[in-house]
Amino acid sequence: MKKKTAKKRASKKSAVKPKPQKSSKQETELLKVYDSYWDSYTKGDIKSISKLLIEDYNQVGSAETEFFTNKKQAVKFLHDTIDQVAGKAELRNRIKRVDYLDDFVLISEQCDLYALSDGKWMFYSKFRASTMMQQRKGKWKIIHQHSSVPDLKALEGENLAIDKIA
Repeated sequence: MKKKTAKKRASKKSAVKPKPQKSSKQETELLKVYDSYWDSYTKGDIKSISKLLIEDYNQVGSAETEFFTNKKQAVKFLHDTIDQVAGKAELRNRIKRVDYLDDFVLISEQCDLYALSDGKWMFYSKFRASTMMQQRKGKWKIIHQHSSVPDLKALEGENLAIDKIA
């Protein structure tokens, strides 16, 4: 019985617990870095984006080939594709949530993605992103990102639209 109690105590200690809310100054600072990433992305400023990523940065994106395990791969993809985004995409109606987990910060965002087509801004899709950040040498850095657009085949309340692909 003592072993079970010890195991219970150990598992409670190892669980990641959200840290208390950071100061508004700290949150403003990290959101400034986060927002500068997306601003640089929509403007095509790869050099600025690169400065925000750590060397062993990870990314899972919405494009099939957008899976990277380091900064070099991610930056190469940006060089190859940024012309498809720069000046042609905007994030609107942005809703962000900030969670503090030990030394990490998770920013979750939902927004509307608009694209420029024939001189007009048009709604493209809902867009979601989660970004894990950490302070390194006194500066906020992006260590992981995941972004996605909804499965347009799935209706509300569905996870997969299997009947629609058969």
